[in-house]
Amino acid sequence: MAKSLHFFLPRAWCATLLLLAGIALPAWSAPASAEGVTVQYGLRFIGLPIGTASLKLQTEGSRYTVEGKGKVGGLMSLISDGKGTANVHGAVLPGRLAPAAFSEDRIEDGQHERTSFDLDGTTATNVKVDPMPKFKADRVPMTDANRLGVIDPLTALVVPGKGTDACNRTQPVFYATERFDMVLSYDHTETVRGGSRGYNGPAVVCAVRYRPIAGHRPNKRTTKFMIATKDIAIWLAPVPGTDLNVPVRIHVATMSGPVNVVATGFIPETPE
Repeated sequence: MAKSLHFFLPRAWCATLLLLAGIALPAWSAPASAEGVTVQYGLRFIGLPIGTASLKLQTEGSRYTVEGKGKVGGLMSLISDGKGTANVHGAVLPGRLAPAAFSEDRIEDGQHERTSFDLDGTTATNVKVDPMPKFKADRVPMTDANRLGVIDPLTALVVPGKGTDACNRTQPVFYATERFDMVLSYDHTETVRGGSRGYNGPAVVCAVRYRPIAGHRPNKRTTKFMIATKDIAIWLAPVPGTDLNVPVRIHVATMSGPVNVVATGFIPETPE
């Protein structure tokens, strides 16, 4: 029987990684005025290849979309089997993204899960989760206050800012049944060499700390580990023609070894 990612990581981190590691999009045709990027990734766990991914971001004027579908498998079955779709759209505002609606439909370890919610400003509304997580007495309850001042987990991976400014922020992530912060801080700048198809250029490396707010189980070993670890980082590269950045590498320590998501392709989209 495959072990779920939840065995190694908090549920919210699983969702964020699966959104990225499970995205493999169909052909995408951008409007003539749109800008964006397609990033292809390889996913590794303790050095072993366990999946591929593709993230596609599109901006047009003051609007943005990120959408995807895909699956993970093969050696991923050592941890989890999954496939699904996810998308978000919203507005590009000065210094931040304002998501309007997020949805996810995925199957993980044979379990079909659907999650969706809207955002009115920065307040999550119309939250739907099917099925709801099993009741656990030690789970920190979600409250209405946890829906305020938030963004979705997919938007959290597309970071506004130029240079080191991209790192110095907190991403307040809402994932329907969980609320957590991704606290980013600048670590260093690195030249990435991705070969003929990958990204080649500077990337700001942000140290990341996981700060759970609600929906988590504070007594779980995985939760305690993720709170304590300082071994999480994200490499952000600029999207040409925008003030946005996307990951070209993500490193997450787990209790059983590191998970690494590394860009293998980087294809900018520019207006015709």
